[in-house]
Amino acid sequence: AYVSHSWADDPEAKWEALQRWRSHFELQHGRPPRCWIDKFCADATVAVDEHLAALAINLVASERLVVLAGPTFVERSWCLLEVWMWMQLGASPDNVDVVVLSDPEVTAA
Repeated sequence: AYVSHSWADDPEAKWEALQRWRSHFELQHGRPPRCWIDKFCADATVAVDEHLAALAINLVASERLVVLAGPTFVERSWCLLEVWMWMQLGASPDNVDVVVLSDPEVTAA
């Protein structure tokens, strides 16, 4: 699964959302997922244009797109590019999992 997220969103909220998705995936498939996450898989020393060139390869190699949708996701052009490119490559919207991040600022009344 290719995990799309905004670097500007809360890391703890993204981790919790990813764990919720992982648990659901394991229940459905009987195994843990294999994920491509830029923080761990992309070489930070490589220029952005090289990452852009590799984006299609990384997306095509993934069976699912996992969107960790936080408050800044739709404001980040790279995030929108990942979703747009996923669809342009002919992937099915049925293979997109949108996981909404919990807002740590919101408390139960």
